[in-house]
Amino acid sequence: MALKSSEIETLIQVSCKRGTPIAKVNGVSIFSDVCLVNVIDYKALATVAQKTFEGKKYHAERYSNPITHTKDKTETADFPNNEIHEYIKSFPRG
Repeated sequence: MALKSSEIETLIQVSCKRGTPIAKVNGVSIFSDVCLVNVIDYKALATVAQKTFEGKKYHAERYSNPITHTKDKTETADFPNNEIHEYIKSFPRG
């Protein structure tokens, strides 16, 4: 972990948004979770790698009672956490 900006070499930027509809369970529409990961060279302020991940995993049992969900009865699938971590770990360490 860097304490000063001069110690930073690489930034990882993760931006997520609701993706496409993937299922409907008990009246709740479930959408994918689309995440764009940018690997940025901090010194040059240039994107050196970019990849999109789409999380489509969800747990149907979570939607057994649709009344407990948001007013518009929509949810987003699980965040693609493991896939993003594996992608980031695949880069060589400086």
